[in-house]
Amino acid sequence: MPNRRLTALSTAVAAAVLGAGAVLLAPAAQAAQAGPTYPPSAPAISVSATVVDPGQSVTVTGTGFQALSAVAASWTGPGARGMAAQSLPFGTRALTADAAGGVSTNITFNVAGAHVITLSGVDSAGAPVSLSATVQVQAVAGAGELSHTGFPLLQYLLAGLALLVVGIAIVYLVRRHRAGSPAQVAAQPQSQPLEPSAK
Repeated sequence: MPNRRLTALSTAVAAAVLGAGAVLLAPAAQAAQAGPTYPPSAPAISVSATVVDPGQSVTVTGTGFQALSAVAASWTGPGARGMAAQSLPFGTRALTADAAGGVSTNITFNVAGAHVITLSGVDSAGAPVSLSATVQVQAVAGAGELSHTGFPLLQYLLAGLALLVVGIAIVYLVRRHRAGSPAQVAAQPQSQPLEPSAK
């Protein structure tokens, strides 16, 4: 009898130990099945579109930053704007990486041209990192707004104005010359003095 009780007790203790071990080891087994989380992914940037129309929103996504760290988004280009003032030629925005080290934001460009978007922060190891992507905003025909493509518009306007002034001056001189030429003076009828009539 005592042996049976001892056997039953040892069996119960072994079952309890095995059950506790299974409970404690289950999270580790799940983590092993999910795969290792290290080394962390390299920082990367992506945009929802690289060519857009004026006024279209672009979603910028960054990955590989340090979790919960500060990330600065900035963009440059002709008339670039976002939350910054419309008159500024660039924009900035403060972001915070999520627990996985990712950030995302939307930016709208209204002026045609090439715009560069940059995400600056630190990677998972704390090292500084800066990522950039380019978005091309297409010019819309007939929109009444010239795109900033480097065309020397002011120089052509000044040259056209100078040619117009020269043309007006030439026309004026030609007309004045014709009005005062000897041929025209000779061709003009000269008035004869009236003779008194004989009574």
